[in-house]
Amino acid sequence: MPSMTLTCHLCDLPMHKGKASKPQGEAAHNRCRTSSGGLRTHGESGYRGGCRCAACKAGQAAKMRAYADSYRMKNGINPTTAYRRAFREANGYWPNSRGSDWIHPKLRRELYERDGWLCYLCELPVDRLGDPNGNHAPSLDHVAPKSLGGSDEPGNLKTAHRSCNSRKGVTHELV
Repeated sequence: MPSMTLTCHLCDLPMHKGKASKPQGEAAHNRCRTSSGGLRTHGESGYRGGCRCAACKAGQAAKMRAYADSYRMKNGINPTTAYRRAFREANGYWPNSRGSDWIHPKLRRELYERDGWLCYLCELPVDRLGDPNGNHAPSLDHVAPKSLGGSDEPGNLKTAHRSCNSRKGVTHELV
């Protein structure tokens, strides 16, 4: 059975000593190495966002602040503001924080009223007064999905329970 007598020379955390372990001062955790077997430096890892240690997070934040500052000096606005304005120009509406399309609350309520507050998938009433994040809360479903050319036009939107809407792709076929 391996013993805990080594410490990783990159992160100083204890590690198991096995038959193939390198000597103290050279030993490193697998997670502290690159996929090619060489020792990794901070910022290199299998994660898309890079290493997740505090030092790398702080370094990435500083890098992004420097980018935003230089963009602001050159263009007079934040890069996020420029992105949102370009999005609005191209799409005709402001992007929301989740990056998905937004349907105005007034139109949303009109569509729920039009459908009689009934889920078109299971034909049971939706819970209009309950938890807005609950399974029986109303949501709008695109009958023809946007990925297949559907639109946000009222004729393509129907009232559905949140749970029915999320299961639709698996259990219901498109009409």
